Amino acid sequence: PVNTTDIFISPSTVNGYSFERLNNLRDYVIAGQALHNCLNEHYPFSNPVYIIKRGGIIQAAIELRGRTVIQARCFNNMHIEFSPNINAALKKWAKCKSIHIYWDLLNDNPDD
Repeated sequence: PVNTTDIFISPSTVNGYSFERLNNLRDYVIAGQALHNCLNEHYPFSNPVYIIKRGGIIQAAIELRGRTVIQARCFNNMHIEFSPNINAALKKWAKCKSIHIYWDLLNDNPDD
């Protein structure tokens, strides 16, 4: 279901990682099983979820609220920041799509 925080972002590839939106229960189940997380248990999410794939293999999932990434997790719910290559692709993708990353906003210090 589309809600007020929902935006459409077309599938794209950055640094060899593809970013694709989960659209239905089957997508969520496949992603949850691949990442060993709760995606397959909580469909539908109130916010859109995108997966990050490399070579056709799901590497991570990100949840958006409006134009902000509020959660980004890899296998076994590992925070994406602990996977430098995936994190770099996420940051580049977010910049290209005018999307903010929540934890970057928290760490942003305009006085630096």
